Amino acid sequence: MKNLKYFFSVLALAALTLASCDPVVPPVDPPVDPPVEKEEAPAIAAPAAGKVIIAVRVPDGTCNGIVARGANGAELGNFDTDVPFTLVEGKTTWYQLELTYSTDMAVKVLAKAENGTVDWGTQWGMNVEGETPNVTFVAETTAEFTLENGSEVKLINCPDGGVVYIDVVAWKSAPCVPKNEAGTATFTLTATNVPAGATIGIVGNFPDKDWVIAEPYEMTKGEGDVYTATVAVSAAQQYKYFLKLAAGEWSWDVSEDGDNRQMPLDLKAVDEVSVWKGVPVE
Repeated sequence: MKNLKYFFSVLALAALTLASCDPVVPPVDPPVDPPVEKEEAPAIAAPAAGKVIIAVRVPDGTCNGIVARGANGAELGNFDTDVPFTLVEGKTTWYQLELTYSTDMAVKVLAKAENGTVDWGTQWGMNVEGETPNVTFVAETTAEFTLENGSEVKLINCPDGGVVYIDVVAWKSAPCVPKNEAGTATFTLTATNVPAGATIGIVGNFPDKDWVIAEPYEMTKGEGDVYTATVAVSAAQQYKYFLKLAAGEWSWDVSEDGDNRQMPLDLKAVDEVSVWKGVPVE
């Protein structure tokens, strides 16, 4: 009888244990997005000697085509002319442009904004060392990329009578985000770690001072660390804050650390800067 009571007690304990335990569910790996299939490169016939064709595959978010800026002594001038690409027939993401060849030609590609404007902020993306490049060659070529201005990409050594195929993964900044209209803007900057006696100025593509480092718009210091300025701005305005040290001059080498800023749509810029490039550490 004692053995029978013990047997039933064991069964009851086992049932209680099973009822109180949550079922063990094996972990499920998150779904993996399939790789994005890119459009194949077109077969473009090589141009005649003295010409070069640049073919570019653009990423999503390219809404209004692309242009080239550069130097070749012909169509491009000296980085002062926007030369538009044309869409390759039968393709949706490939554009091409034929240029006059020169041994020292250099080319950058920029996306046009929705409103048709073009600025350096929407050039092809940076190729930062140690990170996946934003601009790569699709086919073997003698052309090369060189880097400047903190990993901005420039195409050089293009082949005479050849075609250069390039893939752009991303633009430096989104070209189809709405940009500000021209007007009068206010700038309010909270600036810390400013050396004693230094002056803060704003440089950008202003209508009457297009990236003129020698004559920035100087800001007025208010209470505490706040500086202000009111300035007429361009459509699609870009800008950056610079410092003139007490015993120095305005220089491209003494500025806020980071990329150019984009003017807000309401023309009221409220910014903060705490790290300054080119400022001696005390």
